[in-house]
Amino acid sequence: RLRTVAMSPRVILVEDMVSDEESDHLIKAGSHTLFRSPEKHYSADPKYQNYRTSETGYFPGNDQVAAAVRRRAWQVLRLSKLNMVENLQLLRYVPGRWYKEHYDLFNNVPAITKAEEQVDLYLLSRELVSWAAQQRRLLYVAWREGLMHGWLHTRPNYHAYPDIQRPNFFNVIGADRADDLVEVHMAWIRSAFCPNKYPLDAEKACVLEAAEALDMLQDRFPEEFRHRAIQRNRHVTLLPYLTEVEEGGETVFPLARNSESLYGPASNIKREGMNECSSGIYVPPIKGAAAVFYHTRPDSTDRDPLSMHGGCPPVTGIKYAINIFCWNINNALGTKHVNV
Repeated sequence: RLRTVAMSPRVILVEDMVSDEESDHLIKAGSHTLFRSPEKHYSADPKYQNYRTSETGYFPGNDQVAAAVRRRAWQVLRLSKLNMVENLQLLRYVPGRWYKEHYDLFNNVPAITKAEEQVDLYLLSRELVSWAAQQRRLLYVAWREGLMHGWLHTRPNYHAYPDIQRPNFFNVIGADRADDLVEVHMAWIRSAFCPNKYPLDAEKACVLEAAEALDMLQDRFPEEFRHRAIQRNRHVTLLPYLTEVEEGGETVFPLARNSESLYGPASNIKREGMNECSSGIYVPPIKGAAAVFYHTRPDSTDRDPLSMHGGCPPVTGIKYAINIFCWNINNALGTKHVNV
């Protein structure tokens, strides 16, 4: 079950995210790898010394429980691809250890277009990927403007839809002509707009008419076809709690716009050495549940400054949790630009 904790920032509680048996297994599987959590995201400024005093660990690549929880996170968050989810990190906070206010996203990941992402993923030519993206945008505009009459074969569920991620699309354009965009374009128009057109003169007339219609669309809506680059970054974190903590260990959001939240304001929380635990709102560490919080705005064009958060120190008990960082892109394409 999902419960809304707050709206500014967007924070959700997922109940029963991890079972007791899974929690015990994950603690055991990752504990031998624990080390002092790195502070490499911060400068040499003395104020950042001991900014993060918790411990971090990892799980074996073949751990089936870790793999199951990662897949569950993907399903709960309704991400389009499992590869948007990073491998899991185990966290341990003993009494007096913390992670002060911070963001989970990065400042140095370059913005890339969807076409550039596909070039990296599928090792195809930039020209072919850009061509396919252009045609998809043309078809979208045609559909939006009510101009799709007779264009039924171009719908996304049809084999001629210009999606290079579908292996059978290369049967449409001919794999042997993938390097010749003129041939690719003409083969696609014949298959998408003029299937079963006979005799040859009828096919030629159909191809010419379709090509002119596509050109007209592009001339009519030039602003639609500029390359759009969005900020590729960690988009959302899912943080399952693996142990009950008698006191302390909260996840705090000190910049929350108001104190309206499922658990009320953090003003009554006092944690020695970490003043921000008394500001904004918080989520208590509930064994088996998970906090979900978003770092970027829904359109991924900018970060959400309210997503700043921190891990408050336990007072009594040890807090074990899992970092599950999720991107708005294949996480491997994002993390290659940063040192994580």
